[in-house]
Amino acid sequence: MKFYIRILFFPVLIFTLGSFAPVTNGCVEYNGYYSCKIDKENFAIIRFYDDGTVIASTTNNDPQTILLWFKKEHQDMVLTGKCKFKKCHSSFTLKGDSGSQQFKVQAAMNAIDVEISDTHSHLAVHRTYLFVSE
Repeated sequence: MKFYIRILFFPVLIFTLGSFAPVTNGCVEYNGYYSCKIDKENFAIIRFYDDGTVIASTTNNDPQTILLWFKKEHQDMVLTGKCKFKKCHSSFTLKGDSGSQQFKVQAAMNAIDVEISDTHSHLAVHRTYLFVSE
């Protein structure tokens, strides 16, 4: 009887493990977003997806409401692009209605250091974002 239980258990275990999306690539988290306080009322936010999609925006919303709209499905409302990490470094461009920005990222799981430069004005800013889980 124990043999039959093992035969049934392993396919169920493999299916269960394979049905969950990864929550990290070893550099960034996928089950939330990264946030940086800009000033008293505003935050810069960035989110990574396991397919390489990246979205970014600024907001003055309460952090609890950010997850309602800050999703890949709403790419028309935010800057969007694709990225790949190599040794937890990445460079990519995000584009949207407001223009485009070049991002240079150094990731460390629960925090990312980002150098952002506007592709039109060439103005740059350095920010450190902290991870906020869903």
